[in-house]
Amino acid sequence: MIAEILELSTKFEGKTFYSEKKCNNEVAELLDKNLYSDNPKDFIKDFYEVADQNTRVKKPCWEVSLSLVPGEEISKEKFIELGREYLNRMGYENNPYLMYLHSDTDHSHIHIIASTVQYDGKWTDDAFSRERSFKISRELEIKYNLIPALENKLGNEKKHSLSEKAMLTYSFRNGLRRAYYDKKALTFLDSYITREEKEKILKYNSFNNNKCINFLSEKKFNLINDYLIEHSYCAKHIKGEMLKILDEASKEKTKDDFFKFVENNNIEVSLFSQKGNSRYSYKIKDYDYIIKESSLPRNYRYETLVEKYGDYKGTYIPEAEQKHILYNSIRANVQHSISLQDFFENCSRSNIKCSFGFKDDKTTKPHLEFSIKNLDNEKTFKGEEIFEKFTFENIQRQFSGIEQKIEPLKEETLADNYEQYPNYNIPISFSAGSGEQEQDTPDDLLSRKKKKRKKDNLRDISKGI
Repeated sequence: MIAEILELSTKFEGKTFYSEKKCNNEVAELLDKNLYSDNPKDFIKDFYEVADQNTRVKKPCWEVSLSLVPGEEISKEKFIELGREYLNRMGYENNPYLMYLHSDTDHSHIHIIASTVQYDGKWTDDAFSRERSFKISRELEIKYNLIPALENKLGNEKKHSLSEKAMLTYSFRNGLRRAYYDKKALTFLDSYITREEKEKILKYNSFNNNKCINFLSEKKFNLINDYLIEHSYCAKHIKGEMLKILDEASKEKTKDDFFKFVENNNIEVSLFSQKGNSRYSYKIKDYDYIIKESSLPRNYRYETLVEKYGDYKGTYIPEAEQKHILYNSIRANVQHSISLQDFFENCSRSNIKCSFGFKDDKTTKPHLEFSIKNLDNEKTFKGEEIFEKFTFENIQRQFSGIEQKIEPLKEETLADNYEQYPNYNIPISFSAGSGEQEQDTPDDLLSRKKKKRKKDNLRDISKGI
């Protein structure tokens, strides 16, 4: 059973109307109440009459949901008995409350809306309410023979030794941070760890697993850590799963087969540049978790794989690396071509397919499309997808000062009417393969980061720095 205590509120209307609306839609029903009125329209009035007896209480509305494991069912009478005992042990035996059974999810659960002000005007202290709720929930699971929240539908609990957890030095803290960004995990975590505990663990880098055990207690640590491991929030375990796949892939004899095996096993490979060097990053799609090659053994880094396998020998290249190859090839061809026609021919000779594409029809301005020929997984990219400056207009500007008559290549699918598009007189310079633009590049073609850098340099010079 999971007990989720929601934040205190100043008003009763929102929480009550939410459940009453579900009752009208026949996906909820009122199981029990401790109010004078029988008419739902008067429930709010009853709550406020009691709350007004203690004007020092600013947030009198309290709500908790008690949820069973998906697939588990108990009778309505047992739910009422369970809810009442939970309320009594939490200190709400003399408070107004409403108890609703919701049936609109895959797990049966009740919502209890109560006032923190008792009928005699006293206030029910909610200090450490989540801590107390956690302990009470575990005891009620045993008393009412309920499936513990951490067990699956078959009742098989996944156990991990404390020594195994201790080896994963910071896995708990890192897993807790990732879980708190996932709404699906919040319901579970809020039942086991208070907001103050969570904030303290995430605030201080010194909180390794051993400190978390001492801070939370070994029992609570084990319960939460089992959940984080089971739902793959611990990066250590995700990384281990990835390494198993990469180890199997390393048995392949060619670079093509290596990446084909990796991507067939749900790992996405990306290529990026870092200080002028190519780097890989790997991501398991199911977890949406990215690991850079620097966090993996040297065997799976860009330089090592190039040294081991050499160039691609077959007809399969990862999509990210296709873009990287196209980027280098296009820059080199732009620099070493004397005309637009020569550029198209150089692309063809370097095994690059170049064609015109249109958004809707041929009345709009075209864009250039590039792909690597003779690949089983051939991917076509727009020029600007490869690099923001690889637009048709920018490449055309490079050769605008040369008189040319361009004939479309027979083997390509270039548009026949490209000559109708105007030439531009602003030159653009490309430096092949380096990823850097030459110094004579006009300001309007620089990236925003480089514009700012140039502006800052000029400002420093003017100040005499």
